[in-house]
Amino acid sequence: MRPRVRRAYRPESEFLWILACAALLAGCAARSSPATTKPARETAEKAGPGSSGRPDFRWKGVELFGRRDISREAILKDMPVEMGAPVDMQATNAVLQALTSWCRDLKEQHALAFAECSFVAYADGRVYLTVDLVHPDEAYRLAYRPRPAGSAAVSEPGVFELLGKLQSLTHQMLIDGRPASEIWAGFLDYREPAPHEMAVELSKRVPPLADELLEVLDGERDDRKRGQAAWLLYYSGNPPRAIREAAAHLDDPSSLVRNNLSRYLINVVGEIPDAQVRRSVVDALLVQLGRPSMSDRNKSLFALLELARAHEDTRRYIAEKGEPLIASVRDTSILANVRGPAEELLDLLEP
Repeated sequence: MRPRVRRAYRPESEFLWILACAALLAGCAARSSPATTKPARETAEKAGPGSSGRPDFRWKGVELFGRRDISREAILKDMPVEMGAPVDMQATNAVLQALTSWCRDLKEQHALAFAECSFVAYADGRVYLTVDLVHPDEAYRLAYRPRPAGSAAVSEPGVFELLGKLQSLTHQMLIDGRPASEIWAGFLDYREPAPHEMAVELSKRVPPLADELLEVLDGERDDRKRGQAAWLLYYSGNPPRAIREAAAHLDDPSSLVRNNLSRYLINVVGEIPDAQVRRSVVDALLVQLGRPSMSDRNKSLFALLELARAHEDTRRYIAEKGEPLIASVRDTSILANVRGPAEELLDLLEP
């Protein structure tokens, strides 16, 4: 029987991308023209708002986690972007380079265990700087499984090529201001004809490769290949082992892999029949929620929310294990697609 078609869960809502995870999207952050930093933003200013029919991307605010006793002003005083300034989304490399250098200085200046700076952009043009800091006594939040040292492949590598074409197409549609409409039909599908045809083809070709994809996830050293394997789970037919392994690998050292796995899980966790498996998934998602990454927070919250909606016993378990952390994220975040699901989840957890 064909699965019921519904709108796919999109934890980014109108969110376009997280540049820290952009390696999956072919062509994203691959250009080297000048970026919209304080010293160089002439290109975007000359273009003017809306001159290409695309959103007028501008810096809107700062999502800051982990500052503790360091003042917000001390952290942001030398940030290399200017709030309100335009952002050329076709020229992001220099922005990322400037943020990386600034974050390195923050880490050294404040003797931090970790500092990561990136940004998120939304389809309405809002762009937020994201800053995540980890102090030495919280270094356990940086513990991941070892990166695989070997290599693994699937018997039909053409599915990776087809996935790349699909991602390039949907990415360009986003940039052009006409995002593809995602729906969940037992696999990640699209209402628009071109991406729909590719998605249907993947849904036919990938299921026999499900176990091989899990071997790539477990044994391939290349982060990008593991990330592609994680995304292809959307088209695996969702066997129980794939769902269990997706949750078990939420401690992958690559944010790209974690992002793709948790995004997949959002669509399938509500259908896990075994209560013990659901609890193990909750445990993995709560660890992910504590990671110093906007992408981890965003995806884990939506997956937890779907579990809480679907299963009362799991809702109680989430409250017992994670309510203080969820409340802390809600109180700290300024992003609607982080604060929003946290608020909704907490409402569900109330007795």
